[in-house]
Amino acid sequence: MFGLLHLFAFYTGGASLIQLLGVTLVLGFGLGYLVQRTGSLWGAVLAHAVADLFYWVGYLAAQV
Repeated sequence: MFGLLHLFAFYTGGASLIQLLGVTLVLGFGLGYLVQRTGSLWGAVLAHAVADLFYWVGYLAAQV
């Protein structure tokens, strides 16, 4: 579900959308596991924020 929710990412298109879906699928399983192991959403929230930061830095670097 986490990966499917990223289908509507406005900042991707074409092949990069498929790549984003693959990454979010793996990240979703990882974050779900983290939530189950810790019993808290905070680790998953922090990991998602870090993943977003790396993605946006890469996206902005590609625009230069």
